[in-house]
Amino acid sequence: MKQRLAIFSPHIGVRSETFIKRHINELAPGRTVAIAQNAADRTNSSKLTGCPVLVVDQTAGFYKRIPSVIKNRLLAEWLQRKDLGLIKRYLRTNSVSVLLGEYLDSSWILLPLVRDMGINFFAHAHGYDLSQFYRNELWRRRYADYASATGLIVVNKPMRSRLESVGIPREKIHIIPYGVDVPTEAPIRHDKRVMSCLAVGRMVSKKAPLKLLDSFRLALLQNPDLYLDYVGTGPLYQEAYQFVHSNGLENKVCLRGGCNNELVMELMSNADCFLQHSIVDPETGDEEGLPVAILEAMSVGLPVISTRHAGIPEAVSHETTGLLVEEGDIEGMAKFIVQLSEDFEQRSALGEAGWARALERYSWEREKEQLQSLMGL
Repeated sequence: MKQRLAIFSPHIGVRSETFIKRHINELAPGRTVAIAQNAADRTNSSKLTGCPVLVVDQTAGFYKRIPSVIKNRLLAEWLQRKDLGLIKRYLRTNSVSVLLGEYLDSSWILLPLVRDMGINFFAHAHGYDLSQFYRNELWRRRYADYASATGLIVVNKPMRSRLESVGIPREKIHIIPYGVDVPTEAPIRHDKRVMSCLAVGRMVSKKAPLKLLDSFRLALLQNPDLYLDYVGTGPLYQEAYQFVHSNGLENKVCLRGGCNNELVMELMSNADCFLQHSIVDPETGDEEGLPVAILEAMSVGLPVISTRHAGIPEAVSHETTGLLVEEGDIEGMAKFIVQLSEDFEQRSALGEAGWARALERYSWEREKEQLQSLMGL
Protein backbone atom coordinates (compact mmCIF):
# COMPACT_ATOMS: atom_id res chain seq x y z
CA MET A 1 0.00 0.00 0.00
CA LYS A 2 1.36 3.42 -0.96
CA GLN A 3 1.93 5.77 1.95
CA ARG A 4 -0.24 8.82 2.46
CA LEU A 5 1.59 12.10 3.02
CA ALA A 6 0.66 15.17 5.06
CA ILE A 7 2.61 18.41 4.71
CA PHE A 8 2.50 20.91 7.55
CA SER A 9 3.35 24.52 6.69
CA PRO A 10 2.94 27.84 8.50
CA HIS A 11 1.40 29.37 5.37
CA ILE A 12 -0.31 28.24 2.20
CA GLY A 13 -0.21 30.41 -0.92
CA VAL A 14 2.88 32.54 -0.19
CA ARG A 15 4.30 33.56 -3.57
CA SER A 16 7.95 33.30 -2.51
CA GLU A 17 7.60 29.75 -1.14
CA THR A 18 7.30 27.94 -4.47
CA PHE A 19 9.28 25.00 -3.09
CA ILE A 20 6.58 24.22 -0.53
CA LYS A 21 3.85 24.42 -3.16
CA ARG A 22 5.81 21.95 -5.26
CA HIS A 23 6.25 19.55 -2.34
CA ILE A 24 2.49 19.58 -1.83
CA ASN A 25 1.60 19.22 -5.50
CA GLU A 26 4.14 16.73 -6.76
CA LEU A 27 5.73 14.53 -4.10
CA ALA A 28 2.73 12.20 -3.76
CA PRO A 29 -0.06 13.32 -6.12
CA GLY A 30 -3.45 12.04 -5.03
CA ARG A 31 -2.04 10.88 -1.69
CA THR A 32 -1.30 14.24 -0.06
CA VAL A 33 -3.17 16.45 2.39
CA ALA A 34 -1.94 19.78 3.74
CA ILE A 35 -2.15 21.45 7.13
CA ALA A 36 -1.51 25.19 7.40
CA GLN A 37 -1.47 27.75 10.16
CA ASN A 38 -3.06 30.23 7.74
CA ALA A 39 -3.75 30.60 4.03
CA ALA A 40 -3.56 33.43 1.51
CA ASP A 41 -7.14 32.54 0.48
CA ARG A 42 -8.93 30.84 3.35
CA THR A 43 -12.18 30.31 1.43
CA ASN A 44 -10.44 28.50 -1.46
CA SER A 45 -7.38 27.06 0.25
CA SER A 46 -7.62 23.75 -1.60
CA LYS A 47 -7.32 25.62 -4.92
CA LEU A 48 -3.91 26.89 -3.76
CA THR A 49 -2.64 23.33 -3.38
CA GLY A 50 -4.77 20.98 -5.45
CA CYS A 51 -5.37 18.78 -2.38
CA PRO A 52 -7.45 18.84 0.82
CA VAL A 53 -6.24 21.49 3.30
CA LEU A 54 -6.84 21.96 7.00
CA VAL A 55 -6.37 25.62 7.98
CA VAL A 56 -6.09 25.67 11.74
CA ASP A 57 -5.88 29.44 12.37
CA GLN A 58 -9.32 30.76 13.26
CA THR A 59 -7.99 34.22 14.28
CA ALA A 60 -6.16 35.19 11.11
CA GLY A 61 -6.94 38.90 11.30
CA PHE A 62 -5.61 39.23 14.85
CA TYR A 63 -2.66 36.96 14.14
CA LYS A 64 -1.47 39.07 11.19
CA ARG A 65 -1.17 42.12 13.45
CA ILE A 66 1.34 40.44 15.76
CA PRO A 67 5.01 41.31 15.00
CA SER A 68 6.61 38.45 13.07
CA VAL A 69 9.30 37.55 15.64
CA ILE A 70 6.76 37.31 18.45
CA LYS A 71 4.32 35.50 16.18
CA ASN A 72 6.85 32.82 15.29
CA ARG A 73 7.74 32.24 18.92
CA LEU A 74 4.10 31.99 19.94
CA LEU A 75 3.17 29.55 17.18
CA ALA A 76 4.01 26.37 19.06
CA GLU A 77 2.27 27.42 22.28
CA TRP A 78 -0.80 28.59 20.35
CA LEU A 79 -1.11 25.26 18.58
CA GLN A 80 -0.58 23.32 21.79
CA ARG A 81 -3.42 25.13 23.46
CA LYS A 82 -5.89 25.05 20.63
CA ASP A 83 -5.37 22.85 17.63
CA LEU A 84 -3.31 19.71 18.23
CA GLY A 85 -6.46 17.68 18.76
CA LEU A 86 -7.89 18.97 15.48
CA ILE A 87 -4.67 18.08 13.64
CA LYS A 88 -4.60 14.61 15.20
CA ARG A 89 -8.15 13.86 14.04
CA TYR A 90 -7.31 15.16 10.54
CA LEU A 91 -4.24 12.93 10.27
CA ARG A 92 -6.17 9.88 11.47
CA THR A 93 -9.16 10.56 9.19
CA ASN A 94 -6.86 10.78 6.17
CA SER A 95 -4.81 7.68 7.16
CA VAL A 96 -1.56 9.66 7.06
CA SER A 97 1.58 7.56 7.53
CA VAL A 98 4.26 10.17 6.67
CA LEU A 99 4.33 13.82 7.74
CA LEU A 100 6.67 16.47 6.32
CA GLY A 101 6.97 19.58 8.49
CA GLU A 102 8.10 22.71 6.67
CA TYR A 103 10.33 24.88 8.93
CA LEU A 104 11.76 23.50 12.15
CA ASP A 105 10.30 26.11 14.48
CA SER A 106 6.75 25.68 13.18
CA SER A 107 6.90 21.87 13.16
CA TRP A 108 8.52 21.32 16.56
CA ILE A 109 5.20 21.20 18.43
CA LEU A 110 4.12 18.17 16.37
CA LEU A 111 6.87 15.87 17.68
CA PRO A 112 4.90 14.29 20.57
CA LEU A 113 1.77 13.96 18.43
CA VAL A 114 3.41 12.05 15.58
CA ARG A 115 5.38 9.90 18.03
CA ASP A 116 2.16 8.86 19.78
CA MET A 117 0.46 8.16 16.43
CA GLY A 118 3.38 6.16 15.01
CA ILE A 119 3.73 8.47 12.00
CA ASN A 120 7.11 8.80 10.25
CA PHE A 121 8.05 12.45 10.75
CA PHE A 122 10.49 14.46 8.63
CA ALA A 123 11.18 18.15 9.20
CA HIS A 124 12.56 20.45 6.51
CA ALA A 125 14.70 23.47 7.43
CA HIS A 126 14.71 26.39 5.00
CA GLY A 127 16.62 29.43 6.29
CA TYR A 128 15.55 31.64 9.17
CA ASP A 129 14.70 28.60 11.31
CA LEU A 130 18.37 27.56 11.37
CA SER A 131 19.86 31.05 11.42
CA GLN A 132 17.75 33.64 13.23
CA PHE A 133 16.09 31.09 15.52
CA TYR A 134 19.31 29.14 16.00
CA ARG A 135 20.69 32.14 17.87
CA ASN A 136 18.00 31.72 20.52
CA GLU A 137 18.95 29.37 23.37
CA LEU A 138 15.34 28.24 23.88
CA TRP A 139 15.04 27.19 20.25
CA ARG A 140 18.40 25.41 20.26
CA ARG A 141 17.12 23.31 23.17
CA ARG A 142 13.88 22.64 21.31
CA TYR A 143 15.74 21.63 18.16
CA ALA A 144 17.54 18.96 20.16
CA ASP A 145 14.14 17.24 20.46
CA TYR A 146 14.35 16.45 16.75
CA ALA A 147 16.63 13.56 17.65
CA SER A 148 13.36 11.60 17.94
CA ALA A 149 12.26 12.50 14.38
CA THR A 150 12.61 10.01 11.55
CA GLY A 151 14.80 12.44 9.64
CA LEU A 152 15.73 16.08 9.07
CA ILE A 153 16.20 17.76 5.69
CA VAL A 154 18.50 20.74 5.11
CA VAL A 155 19.65 22.51 1.96
CA ASN A 156 23.30 23.24 2.80
CA LYS A 157 26.25 22.12 4.90
CA PRO A 158 26.16 24.95 7.50
CA MET A 159 22.61 23.91 8.38
CA ARG A 160 23.74 20.33 8.94
CA SER A 161 26.56 21.52 11.21
CA ARG A 162 24.16 23.56 13.33
CA LEU A 163 21.85 20.61 13.85
CA GLU A 164 24.81 18.41 14.79
CA SER A 165 25.87 21.03 17.34
CA VAL A 166 22.56 20.63 19.23
CA GLY A 167 22.95 16.86 19.35
CA ILE A 168 21.21 15.53 16.23
CA PRO A 169 23.06 12.46 14.87
CA ARG A 170 24.56 13.13 11.43
CA GLU A 171 22.89 10.04 9.98
CA LYS A 172 19.48 11.63 10.61
CA ILE A 173 20.38 14.82 8.71
CA HIS A 174 19.99 14.76 4.94
CA ILE A 175 21.27 17.51 2.62
CA ILE A 176 18.77 17.76 -0.24
CA PRO A 177 19.05 21.06 -2.15
CA TYR A 178 16.04 22.68 -3.77
CA GLY A 179 15.32 21.66 -7.33
CA VAL A 180 14.13 23.71 -10.30
CA ASP A 181 13.10 22.98 -13.88
CA VAL A 182 16.23 22.61 -16.00
CA PRO A 183 16.13 22.31 -19.79
CA THR A 184 17.95 19.31 -21.22
CA GLU A 185 20.00 21.50 -23.56
CA ALA A 186 22.00 24.60 -22.69
CA PRO A 187 20.14 27.80 -23.61
CA ILE A 188 21.84 29.86 -26.32
CA ARG A 189 22.86 33.41 -25.35
CA HIS A 190 23.71 36.26 -27.73
CA ASP A 191 26.09 39.17 -27.35
CA LYS A 192 24.33 42.54 -27.01
CA ARG A 193 25.56 46.09 -26.74
CA VAL A 194 23.64 46.68 -23.50
CA MET A 195 24.10 43.98 -20.86
CA SER A 196 20.78 43.32 -19.16
CA CYS A 197 21.07 42.33 -15.48
CA LEU A 198 18.33 40.74 -13.41
CA ALA A 199 17.73 40.53 -9.66
CA VAL A 200 14.86 38.56 -8.10
CA GLY A 201 13.98 38.40 -4.41
CA ARG A 202 11.93 39.86 -1.59
CA MET A 203 13.27 43.22 -0.52
CA VAL A 204 14.33 42.25 2.99
CA SER A 205 17.54 42.82 4.92
CA LYS A 206 19.16 39.45 4.19
CA LYS A 207 18.88 40.09 0.44
CA ALA A 208 20.43 43.58 0.82
CA PRO A 209 18.64 45.29 -2.09
CA LEU A 210 20.31 48.65 -1.45
CA LYS A 211 23.79 47.10 -1.57
CA LEU A 212 22.89 45.45 -4.88
CA LEU A 213 21.55 48.72 -6.29
CA ASP A 214 24.64 50.60 -5.11
CA SER A 215 26.88 48.06 -6.84
CA PHE A 216 24.91 48.53 -10.03
CA ARG A 217 25.18 52.32 -9.68
CA LEU A 218 28.98 52.07 -9.37
CA ALA A 219 29.15 49.75 -12.38
CA LEU A 220 27.21 52.27 -14.46
CA LEU A 221 29.88 54.88 -13.78
CA GLN A 222 32.35 52.67 -15.64
CA ASN A 223 30.01 51.28 -18.29
CA PRO A 224 26.73 53.07 -19.06
CA ASP A 225 25.63 50.22 -21.34
CA LEU A 226 23.93 48.36 -18.50
CA TYR A 227 20.31 47.80 -17.51
CA LEU A 228 18.73 46.20 -14.43
CA ASP A 229 15.34 44.59 -13.92
CA TYR A 230 14.64 44.07 -10.21
CA VAL A 231 11.71 41.80 -9.31
CA GLY A 232 10.52 41.84 -5.72
CA THR A 233 8.57 43.63 -3.08
CA GLY A 234 8.78 43.80 0.70
CA PRO A 235 9.59 46.13 3.59
CA LEU A 236 12.62 47.68 1.85
CA TYR A 237 10.88 48.37 -1.46
CA GLN A 238 10.25 52.04 -0.68
CA GLU A 239 13.90 52.58 0.25
CA ALA A 240 14.93 50.92 -3.00
CA TYR A 241 12.53 53.16 -4.92
CA GLN A 242 13.97 56.25 -3.25
CA PHE A 243 17.52 55.10 -4.00
CA VAL A 244 16.75 54.67 -7.70
CA HIS A 245 15.14 58.09 -7.99
CA SER A 246 17.59 60.02 -5.82
CA ASN A 247 20.47 58.68 -7.94
CA GLY A 248 18.77 59.37 -11.27
CA LEU A 249 18.61 55.69 -12.26
CA GLU A 250 15.04 55.67 -13.56
CA ASN A 251 16.17 54.95 -17.14
CA LYS A 252 18.61 52.23 -16.05
CA VAL A 253 16.69 50.37 -13.33
CA CYS A 254 13.16 48.99 -13.47
CA LEU A 255 11.67 48.03 -10.10
CA ARG A 256 8.96 45.60 -11.14
CA GLY A 257 7.50 44.77 -7.74
CA GLY A 258 6.00 41.31 -7.28
CA CYS A 259 5.75 39.14 -10.41
CA ASN A 260 4.54 35.62 -11.05
CA ASN A 261 7.02 32.87 -11.88
CA GLU A 262 6.11 32.87 -15.56
CA LEU A 263 7.18 36.51 -15.94
CA VAL A 264 10.32 35.90 -13.88
CA MET A 265 11.38 33.07 -16.17
CA GLU A 266 10.67 35.24 -19.23
CA LEU A 267 12.91 37.96 -17.79
CA MET A 268 15.60 35.36 -17.12
CA SER A 269 15.43 34.20 -20.72
CA ASN A 270 16.10 37.75 -21.93
CA ALA A 271 18.73 38.71 -19.34
CA ASP A 272 22.51 38.42 -19.61
CA CYS A 273 23.54 38.27 -15.94
CA PHE A 274 21.92 37.51 -12.56
CA LEU A 275 22.71 39.52 -9.41
CA GLN A 276 22.06 38.71 -5.75
CA HIS A 277 23.77 40.29 -2.74
CA SER A 278 22.73 38.07 0.17
CA ILE A 279 24.02 38.85 3.67
CA VAL A 280 23.37 37.85 7.27
CA ASP A 281 20.71 40.23 8.59
CA PRO A 282 22.72 42.36 11.05
CA GLU A 283 19.75 42.78 13.40
CA THR A 284 18.16 39.33 13.49
CA GLY A 285 20.85 36.97 12.16
CA ASP A 286 18.45 35.72 9.47
CA GLU A 287 20.17 33.97 6.55
CA GLU A 288 19.33 32.37 3.24
CA GLY A 289 19.22 28.62 2.83
CA LEU A 290 19.91 28.17 -0.87
CA PRO A 291 18.15 30.86 -2.94
CA VAL A 292 15.84 29.29 -5.52
CA ALA A 293 16.21 32.34 -7.79
CA ILE A 294 19.93 31.63 -8.14
CA LEU A 295 19.20 28.02 -9.11
CA GLU A 296 16.61 29.18 -11.64
CA ALA A 297 19.13 31.61 -13.12
CA MET A 298 21.71 28.83 -13.43
CA SER A 299 19.12 26.55 -15.03
CA VAL A 300 18.71 28.94 -17.97
CA GLY A 301 22.41 29.58 -18.40
CA LEU A 302 22.69 32.96 -16.68
CA PRO A 303 26.07 33.76 -15.12
CA VAL A 304 25.56 34.61 -11.43
CA ILE A 305 27.25 37.35 -9.44
CA SER A 306 26.54 36.86 -5.74
CA THR A 307 28.06 36.61 -2.26
CA ARG A 308 29.79 33.98 -0.17
CA HIS A 309 26.76 33.43 1.99
CA ALA A 310 25.04 30.32 3.41
CA GLY A 311 24.56 27.68 0.69
CA ILE A 312 25.34 29.95 -2.28
CA PRO A 313 29.01 28.85 -2.67
CA GLU A 314 27.84 25.22 -2.80
CA ALA A 315 25.96 26.05 -6.02
CA VAL A 316 27.99 28.93 -7.43
CA SER A 317 31.69 28.07 -7.79
CA HIS A 318 33.76 31.22 -8.13
CA GLU A 319 35.09 31.68 -11.67
CA THR A 320 33.49 28.38 -12.75
CA THR A 321 29.72 28.83 -12.61
CA GLY A 322 29.67 32.45 -11.46
CA LEU A 323 31.52 35.13 -9.54
CA LEU A 324 31.41 35.65 -5.76
CA VAL A 325 32.30 38.50 -3.42
CA GLU A 326 32.26 38.76 0.36
CA GLU A 327 29.10 39.98 2.02
CA GLY A 328 28.92 43.77 1.83
CA ASP A 329 31.58 44.12 -0.88
CA ILE A 330 29.72 46.63 -3.03
CA GLU A 331 32.80 47.65 -5.02
CA GLY A 332 33.74 44.05 -5.72
CA MET A 333 30.30 43.27 -7.09
CA ALA A 334 30.42 46.41 -9.26
CA LYS A 335 33.80 45.33 -10.61
CA PHE A 336 32.43 41.92 -11.62
CA ILE A 337 29.37 43.48 -13.28
CA VAL A 338 31.66 45.61 -15.43
CA GLN A 339 33.96 42.65 -16.09
CA LEU A 340 31.13 40.49 -17.43
CA SER A 341 29.65 43.36 -19.41
CA GLU A 342 32.92 43.59 -21.35
CA ASP A 343 33.50 39.86 -21.85
CA PHE A 344 30.77 37.93 -23.66
CA GLU A 345 32.92 34.79 -23.80
CA GLN A 346 33.26 34.69 -20.02
CA ARG A 347 29.54 35.30 -19.59
CA SER A 348 28.81 32.41 -21.93
CA ALA A 349 31.31 30.06 -20.27
CA LEU A 350 30.03 30.78 -16.75
CA GLY A 351 26.40 30.49 -17.84
CA GLU A 352 26.90 27.18 -19.62
CA ALA A 353 28.81 25.73 -16.66
CA GLY A 354 26.04 26.91 -14.34
CA TRP A 355 23.42 25.23 -16.50
CA ALA A 356 25.41 21.97 -16.48
CA ARG A 357 25.68 22.06 -12.69
CA ALA A 358 21.98 22.80 -12.32
CA LEU A 359 21.14 19.87 -14.59
CA GLU A 360 23.39 17.55 -12.58
CA ARG A 361 22.59 18.68 -9.03
CA TYR A 362 19.64 21.06 -8.83
CA SER A 363 16.83 19.74 -11.00
CA TRP A 364 13.37 19.28 -9.48
CA GLU A 365 13.42 15.68 -10.65
CA ARG A 366 16.54 15.05 -8.58
CA GLU A 367 15.09 16.74 -5.48
CA LYS A 368 11.81 14.87 -5.87
CA GLU A 369 13.51 11.49 -6.24
CA GLN A 370 15.67 12.11 -3.16
CA LEU A 371 12.70 13.19 -1.03
CA GLN A 372 10.51 10.34 -2.22
CA SER A 373 13.24 7.80 -1.51
CA LEU A 374 13.98 9.24 1.93
CA MET A 375 10.33 9.31 3.00
CA GLY A 376 9.35 5.99 1.43
CA LEU A 377 6.91 7.57 -1.02
